[in-house]
Amino acid sequence: MSTPARIIVIFLLVSANAIFVTAEYALVTARRSRLEERALRGGRGARTALRLMDDPVRFISTVQVGITVSAILLGAIGEPLLSDLMEPPLSTTVAFLIAFAILTYLSVVVGELVPKAVALQKAELLAVALALPLDWLARITHPLVWALQHSANVVLRLLRVKPAPAGMIAYTREDIRHSVAAAEDVGELQTAEEEMLYKVFDFASKEVSAVMVPRPDVVAISADLPPDEALATVVDSPYTRYPVYR
Repeated sequence: MSTPARIIVIFLLVSANAIFVTAEYALVTARRSRLEERALRGGRGARTALRLMDDPVRFISTVQVGITVSAILLGAIGEPLLSDLMEPPLSTTVAFLIAFAILTYLSVVVGELVPKAVALQKAELLAVALALPLDWLARITHPLVWALQHSANVVLRLLRVKPAPAGMIAYTREDIRHSVAAAEDVGELQTAEEEMLYKVFDFASKEVSAVMVPRPDVVAISADLPPDEALATVVDSPYTRYPVYR
């Protein structure tokens, strides 16, 4: 392979790595509710993204295979090319170290950090755009991914670790509380709305006696009662609210 061709292949591999990283982070961080809205409007990409999110093991395994293959090929093609370009004036060891540093920089910065940052900011948009290509790739590489995933499950069982089941992730009460707090911090929720959502959890743990009064103990005030007598009734009672009747 000629030098220009190998340079093109290097940039294609870095780009492929970046796309895989973008797809993974976009699908992991995308808000399901927004994708469901797009799907209801007939968005095919949104429907595919939701289907992939329902089976995270499948798409994450596909992405990891793609990232690994891209990284291996990048090292196999890029290191000899860069070393050959630098070896005449430099020693083999120095040329190798410089080539390693350049490839590592491209892989980490261009192939990982930049795509990750973009995916976190445009998660739903990128999830919709990349869902269909990723789904096709998952279908094509299914035999390979299946074999690798089952091999990983065998190793997990040997380590007495239960393989992660496919499907939706269940969120705990604390997870929801943290999400509500984060939404309020970025301005998605007002403080009053945040407090109302918190009180929903607090209310669920309250006993009826903490928020209601047994009927025989209710103190009611007649609308025709003179003000002095009504005030005396309120002062003599331990409650803060009094039903008024006629």
